[in-house]
Amino acid sequence: MTPDLEYIQKAFDRYNALCFRGELPGIRLELSRARTYLGRYEEKRPQVRFLGRRFSLPAAEPQRLIRISTAFDLTPEQQDDVIIHEMIHYYLAWKGLADRVPHGPHFRQLMEAINSRFGRHIVVRYKMGAPAVGQQGASADGQTGTASSQGHTGQTGAAGSQGTAGHLGAAGSRAGGAAASRAGRRIICVSHLRSGETGVTVCATTRVFYLRRALPRAYNIKSSEWYSTADPFFARYPRSNTPKIYRISPEDLSRHLQGAVRMAFKGRIFGPEETA
Repeated sequence: MTPDLEYIQKAFDRYNALCFRGELPGIRLELSRARTYLGRYEEKRPQVRFLGRRFSLPAAEPQRLIRISTAFDLTPEQQDDVIIHEMIHYYLAWKGLADRVPHGPHFRQLMEAINSRFGRHIVVRYKMGAPAVGQQGASADGQTGTASSQGHTGQTGAAGSQGTAGHLGAAGSRAGGAAASRAGRRIICVSHLRSGETGVTVCATTRVFYLRRALPRAYNIKSSEWYSTADPFFARYPRSNTPKIYRISPEDLSRHLQGAVRMAFKGRIFGPEETA
C-alpha cells in the first residue's frame, strides 16, 4: 500500500489513543519519497540570525515533525508499525525521556511493551532488501536484507537547523553511476558483531572520534578496524554522522579493502597505523 496523509493522520490518532493514552499533542505529518528511511521523527528549534550567523533558541519550543516515506510497498500492518515506531520517538522526546543513543533502553522498553500488550511487531529495523546490519536486540537479527533504524542528534533536513531526529532506515547502499563515481578517500570502520555478521560504516571525517565511541554503544560489536580507502565501491554507502552499520559480505570486504590504509587512534591523533 501507499499511504496518504489522511491515512497517516487517522493512524496517528488511533494509536495515540490506544498506545499512548491520548497524551501526544498533534504533530505535523509529511510524506516523503526518500529511499533512505521508512519513517523519520524530527525536531527543529527556531533560529535567529545575528552578525550573519544562525543561532538556535534553546529555550524555544521545538517544531516537531514526522515524515513517512511512500517509496516502499508495505502491508497496512507494516505501515502502522512504522508510524507507531516514529510515535515512540515523539513520545519519549515529548516526555523528556529520549535516549542518548539510537534506540536505547527507553525506546526498546516502550517498543516491547506496545508489542506485548497490543500484538504489534514494531522492530528497530525492517526486512526491506537493504544490506544493513541490525542493532543488538533487534528482532530480525541474523536475517539478510534488513535495514537499520537509527536515532541521532545533529542536523535535520532544514539547512542550518539543529535538532533531534529518529529514522527508520530502508536503504543500506546507494547504487548508480553518480554515487559510484564519487572521488576522494573515505574513512571506513569495519565492525565484527558478536552475532557473526560483519558491517561497514563510512564515517564523516569530522565525526570519527564520536563514532568510535558511539558505534559500540549502539551495536553489539566484538571488534573493529579502521581504514582509509579510495575504492569507489564504498561510495554506495552514505557518509554517517551517527552510528549506522551496513552489512557487507567477507568476500566484498576483502576485495575492496585491497590497497586500503589501516588507521589507528593514539590519544587525540587519528592516522595511518604505522605513524599513529
